Amino acid sequence: MRYALTAIAAVFAFGCASAAQEAAAPASPPPAATEAACLMVVQGVVTDREAFPRYVRALPSLYARFGGTYLVVSRDPETLEGAPPFESIVISRWPSCAAARAFWNSAEYRALAAMRRDWGRFDVIIAPEMAGGATAAPMANP
Repeated sequence: MRYALTAIAAVFAFGCASAAQEAAAPASPPPAATEAACLMVVQGVVTDREAFPRYVRALPSLYARFGGTYLVVSRDPETLEGAPPFESIVISRWPSCAAARAFWNSAEYRALAAMRRDWGRFDVIIAPEMAGGATAAPMANP
């Protein structure tokens, strides 16, 4: 989970994300009432800054087609503890973890991901959002 977010952070650096998200309709149906929204966390290090923008420019419309929205895109996250081996972070919200997986496994994204691997190191995770804006993590049974 250390390296994945640089990829998406560059999206905002190039000013592509919000316009494309608004213009495209989601490819996935809205989640059922019992299905939790899902967060995708990408942390990363870009090693080829000249090539990487090609990947970044293609993401916003693809995110939008699957219902994804950017919450955080930062090339300079503040570390409060530890020494993370990444330089950027991207957090996105999806209607469901199924929608996030559909994006991740789509033929369009798999082609982009193949390019991205040559241009940096990334860790990507997804996790369901806590229901109702809970303020304490239910970790009784980690």
